[in-house]
Amino acid sequence: MKLTSKNIHKHLKKLNLKKGDNICCHANLFSFGYKEIKICEYIVNNIIKIIDINQGTLVMPFYRLSGNKKIIQNKFDKKGNSYLYKYFFENYDVTMSKSLTHPHIGIGKYSNFLKKTSENTAFGKNSDFELFEKKKFKLLLLGCTPNEGATYLHHLEQIAKVPYRKIKTLYFFKNKKIKYSYNIKLKNNYKSNFDIVLKYLSKKINVADLKFGKSYYISLYNLKKIIYKKLLENKLLLVKKN
Repeated sequence: MKLTSKNIHKHLKKLNLKKGDNICCHANLFSFGYKEIKICEYIVNNIIKIIDINQGTLVMPFYRLSGNKKIIQNKFDKKGNSYLYKYFFENYDVTMSKSLTHPHIGIGKYSNFLKKTSENTAFGKNSDFELFEKKKFKLLLLGCTPNEGATYLHHLEQIAKVPYRKIKTLYFFKNKKIKYSYNIKLKNNYKSNFDIVLKYLSKKINVADLKFGKSYYISLYNLKKIIYKKLLENKLLLVKKN
């Protein structure tokens, strides 16, 4: 498939993106099989065109995962972010949320709500992810599996109080000392098994093939309704042993 705006638009429509959708987009663009940076422009512009940002919202992660205790405003951590997110940040008038480790950037109807989430937590109450639930967001995984991009599932792990993670108080510095709650991993003999959600949500996920993988479009409402219930029944649902 040739890299054109029209072909990217077709791929997004196969996933059933619609006008008025609120989207949290994660991406692994290598799955598309192109090296051209132009793909970023085609993806962002076509999502905006389809959802209409007067009625919908586009949000992407802009995570700081380096472990640095000193926060530098708007720092981009290449290890934890796709170059699509950097393109989105540098070329659009985005709003950024306050979370010190897991901020999101966005444009559209609900983007200003990002300013109202807490800087003191990554997941759980008052986090970006709780906002996404309330505003009925959908998770768009472009060329990546849930294991690669469904960070939202860490939010479900926290509210379900899984035994392999524990909320720990950390301290960061951004002009002042800031108390921060983070759900750290306790046991290294487990690794994430987020791809299992595909099994339980097979009839509620839209899928489109790529050259080196697939893209997925999932309602957070369905993800929480089905997976959170199963996670309460089996607290080890989202992990497997190393």
